[in-house]
Amino acid sequence: MGGPPGQRLQTPDKANAVPGGGFNLPLNDTHADFPALLLGAWLIGGNSDARLPRRVREREGLSYSTGAWLRADSLDPLAVFNVYAIYAPQNAERVEAAIREELRRVLEEGFDKQEFEDGRQALLQARHIARNADTSLAGRLAKYAYVGRTFEWDKALEARIAALTPAEVQAALRRHFDLNRLTIVKAGDFAAPAGQPDKAAAR
Repeated sequence: MGGPPGQRLQTPDKANAVPGGGFNLPLNDTHADFPALLLGAWLIGGNSDARLPRRVREREGLSYSTGAWLRADSLDPLAVFNVYAIYAPQNAERVEAAIREELRRVLEEGFDKQEFEDGRQALLQARHIARNADTSLAGRLAKYAYVGRTFEWDKALEARIAALTPAEVQAALRRHFDLNRLTIVKAGDFAAPAGQPDKAAAR
């Protein structure tokens, strides 16, 4: 599918390759679509049962770890959607192709009912657990003191997530995710073994 060509960073003797990719979105965490985008990113790659891990790691066995996430500022209109994977260098092109294909399928087809409900419950549970971890709790309290919030904000956000439908999440993703802007940068040892042609260099 479309998108800027991926860049390669040669890191000799690195056993595993890692791609980092994503794009920026001009919105903050008070935007009306933020809850839907947050849930959508979680369903794409937020835990081991999300769309990208199931495709790239479980089904095709191409990656040791794969995921995605969304981060949004609380003050400035800046959010970032990121994807990543860890894989053997020879699988680079197949991993990137699978990631792009699954993102396209999400925008075109959305999520099925069970996938959506399981993922939503997992996200809400993960947020609850994070508030019971001292480091995470301290960081959030410090941030909220700076931006002028209380945990009522979390309560309202999670209520909005709990009320979302699959169609609403798909619509929000389609409004904001332009996969033609997705750039993936891959770091690894992509040099061919001695005596074999370097197909990547030839392209």
